[in-house]
Amino acid sequence: MVVMGIKSKIKVLGLIMVSVLFRANAQQEPLYTQYMYNMNIINPAYAGSVEAAEFTLGTRLQWLGFDNSPKTFTFSASTPVNFSDLQGFGTGISIVSDQNGPQRTQDIYADFSYKIQIHSTGTLSLGVKAGGTANSVDGSYFDPQDPAYNNLQNVFNWNVGAGLYYQDRSIYLSLSVPKFLKYSNEELGGIQENRNAYLTGGYVYEINRLVDIKPSFLLRYSETGETSFDLNTSLLWYKSFETGISYRFNSSVSLMFNMKVLDNLRIGYAFDYGVGDLMGTNLSSHEFFILFDLQSRRQRFTSPRFF
Repeated sequence: MVVMGIKSKIKVLGLIMVSVLFRANAQQEPLYTQYMYNMNIINPAYAGSVEAAEFTLGTRLQWLGFDNSPKTFTFSASTPVNFSDLQGFGTGISIVSDQNGPQRTQDIYADFSYKIQIHSTGTLSLGVKAGGTANSVDGSYFDPQDPAYNNLQNVFNWNVGAGLYYQDRSIYLSLSVPKFLKYSNEELGGIQENRNAYLTGGYVYEINRLVDIKPSFLLRYSETGETSFDLNTSLLWYKSFETGISYRFNSSVSLMFNMKVLDNLRIGYAFDYGVGDLMGTNLSSHEFFILFDLQSRRQRFTSPRFF
């Protein structure tokens, strides 16, 4: 039993190191299980799509229990611009701090959008994102005698992105590329920032007055050839309490939960368990979010939030 335990730990540590080394050569954006409540991070067109100022704070702790496991912290805020001459415009900000072993990245971006009413209940938003990413590598992880790591420098790269966001009463579709520019970052030993494209959508179907079903999906494509696909289904009880399950192809199965604590406050949690290549490693992840908005009483009554 002791020998099997040691072998299992070696396998897990090996997978972690492979992941860290892979990201060191081809940086990937963090993934979120409850992305539908964190859309501002991946699509600037989402800013202002909800008729209220909203704020989201989230954290994702991946492979919890292992030293130097990946950790991601996010903050986003967005609001429609309600000045008479700027009707239809929205603005926001998104901040992401991601740590994966020796590699650290911090994103800070401003979001701008314009919403077009295309029929009585549907709108199409166009958005742009502008800001930058700070990259660094902690040299203490490496052999100080190795000259390859003696001249590592912090790097800040400016970038821009864009997206489209369609929303109706019970459906949404999103297409975005958060970062158009790519960098090789030779100062950090060749860590590459690559473009990623996101396609996501969701639908709400009312089964009866007590429960709605909410299927959704997210497809992320990287120019490195890596594709990630999430398929989710959740039940919304009494328009306030949500439970669901998610499957990320060949990566994880997740249980999701969120609830409306107050009319303008929602909290959520997701637990991911590794499957596919990670099956048998006992690797798990935990994700939390808090969403707060400043909707008026009238808005909360006439426009219940589904996404």
